[in-house]
Amino acid sequence: MSRQSSTLIRGTLILTLAGIFAKIISAFYKVPLAYFTGTVGIGYYQNIYGLYSLLTAASLIGIPNSISKLVAEEIAKKQYRKAHDIFRYAFILTGAIGLFVSLVLVCFERTILRLNGWDDGSYYALLGMGLAPFFIAVAGAIRGYLQGMQQMAPTAISQIIENLVKVIIGIGLVYILLEKGYGIPIAVGGAALGVSIGFVFSALFLLMTYMKQHKEIMLKVRTQESDEHFTSVVKKIGMIAIPITVASAALSIMLAIDAATLPRLLDTQIVMEGERIAEGTYINGILGKMQTIINVPLVLSVSLIISIVPTISAANTRKTKDELKKKIIEGIEIAVKLALPAAFGIVILAEPILNFVYQKPEGYRYLQIMAIGLVFMILGQSMTGILQGLSKYYTALNIVLISGLVKLILNVFFINIGLSGYGVTVATVIYYFLITVFSYINVKKCVHIKKDIFHTYGKPLIASSIMGGSVYMAYTFIHSLVHSNAVALLSSIFIGIIIYLLIMLLLKAFSEEELLLIPKGSRLVRWMEKKHII
Repeated sequence: MSRQSSTLIRGTLILTLAGIFAKIISAFYKVPLAYFTGTVGIGYYQNIYGLYSLLTAASLIGIPNSISKLVAEEIAKKQYRKAHDIFRYAFILTGAIGLFVSLVLVCFERTILRLNGWDDGSYYALLGMGLAPFFIAVAGAIRGYLQGMQQMAPTAISQIIENLVKVIIGIGLVYILLEKGYGIPIAVGGAALGVSIGFVFSALFLLMTYMKQHKEIMLKVRTQESDEHFTSVVKKIGMIAIPITVASAALSIMLAIDAATLPRLLDTQIVMEGERIAEGTYINGILGKMQTIINVPLVLSVSLIISIVPTISAANTRKTKDELKKKIIEGIEIAVKLALPAAFGIVILAEPILNFVYQKPEGYRYLQIMAIGLVFMILGQSMTGILQGLSKYYTALNIVLISGLVKLILNVFFINIGLSGYGVTVATVIYYFLITVFSYINVKKCVHIKKDIFHTYGKPLIASSIMGGSVYMAYTFIHSLVHSNAVALLSSIFIGIIIYLLIMLLLKAFSEEELLLIPKGSRLVRWMEKKHII
């Protein structure tokens, strides 16, 4: 293996593992928040979270990735001055964008609330998150520069710091504010402030990491000339960042559409958990709790799928068609093998899961519908990732925008005919279904892939169905013996995983490459080859 390949694999592994760890922490941020503030508190938080995540998507995803790409290209040519100039100008650009977004959130809170039809209870959450965009922008620029120099560890550590601080300080503030007698809206504002403080710590860590290397970087930079200008760097970043941001922000777009339609169209005031709140905001809170559950398999699967995208990009660059087709098919197969069992498991165990996480099964029907959508979430994100690996950035962008427009129209239609939250959830399933179908059609246009339909979809479907039935029986039987939801749930999940893997092995559904990814995979492969299982 070449040194460059080894560095790429090691870097991808670091980011993937750190991403999984950080996002699992983040995924359960809303669990204690829901425990302390109820569905009402989640509703206030969820209202502003969609807009916030959409406004910060460029600084979190698009701009760091574009800086990384541009810097890596110049470093490869040993043009250290040009690489640093790209970073310098990008830092100014992202800082200005982040400062502008922060000022808008802090100075125009009431206007934003009124335009979106949100409850006044969301005011403090919006105010608490006001600091975050500026520090996200600062962190994003440094992150992109370091990644362009193949330094992945700082990004990984900063993600962990950000999420740990968010949970510790954010939930800590919620507890303190409620103990001192402040209401739910102010307590949710404390949770949002924790998000901002998490990004402050992340940005400071990355800034210190850069400053430690500054003298060494300047030694290389001072000896060279550069023809980069601010306007040219902005243009280069924009060409890459805009399509990547939109295509990668499918979840943020969905959340923003729900937050813009539910509270406005379902504005009847109801009293829930001692608070007067719009019906739409309350339903948005329920959906936010369900999204937390869905995020766990979504984070795990997407993190694993991400590792295949660079190999698709490399194969596309080398113009090796056979390798390219193989990697695309691998990406699709991994997505299916992860999505189907997760969806079956959540549909069957929706009530026990909600009882375990939130101590009540409120909204389990929403969770079951969202679990069906999980299949298309995972497949859709993997497909857009493949399109980006094929450099079809604007194709992915157009697909997400068109699907988002359909989602918006369906939200309005379903709410107006009385389907409220259920209609919005079905619209989300259709949204991701369209992203999946349109992306797959465009992938096939770029690369004429031929898949074994039974191997790709049939075998995981059979294994997931058997697993689902086994999980239901296992949960029912164990619960009747021990009368403990937690014991029955965790035991049945473990049994389900074992059964799914065994059925998939018997069906010869795993490739040798996939088996080698697991611990002690080489031993397993040798044993299975002896038994003619693969």
